[in-house]
Amino acid sequence: FDSVSGHHIQIKSPASPRGFFVTRHRCRHRCRPRQCALLCNTVKWRQIRRGSLNVLWVFLVNSLVIALTVMIHYEFLYRFTMLMPRMRVRHRFRIVLGVFGALSAHAIEVWIFAISFYFMHHADGWGHLEGNFTGELLDFVYFSFTSYTTLGTGDIEPFGDLRFLTGLESLTGLVLITWTASFLYLEMTRYWDSD
Repeated sequence: FDSVSGHHIQIKSPASPRGFFVTRHRCRHRCRPRQCALLCNTVKWRQIRRGSLNVLWVFLVNSLVIALTVMIHYEFLYRFTMLMPRMRVRHRFRIVLGVFGALSAHAIEVWIFAISFYFMHHADGWGHLEGNFTGELLDFVYFSFTSYTTLGTGDIEPFGDLRFLTGLESLTGLVLITWTASFLYLEMTRYWDSD
């Protein structure tokens, strides 16, 4: 049985002239040799198409989660930029409020990823998480925090399609954390001398 094709096997037969390979027909679909090419290729095409739809679905869901977190972060930074000049407190307190606001925005984004992991873990065909966790929502939040901050302790491991969202969460977290740091730095330099 050929594990690559799953349908035909070629063996060297001493009865064949000059020891050439002879194809013996063995198919798991129990079709005749002439029908095998059509039937087995159709089955392979369905499997490829089903795999392509799965990849497309994973890409769309992951893109939606990332787009949601990026838009939340953008709205936070935009609102804070509009609110900062109107505050009637000293500049150093504005920055402290900005840091707390940024931490809140990051926590909301981590929870969005955690809820996505939770539903994907409990749905069929998305993969699962294994390791030091009980399957409660807070375990997914912990895993999401370690992925978002690129800490990666390794006590919980993703399998299946969850691996893609895990990697994308790390990349998104890295970008959003540096975006926040540069934003707060610019806000600090803008008002630093005014106090």
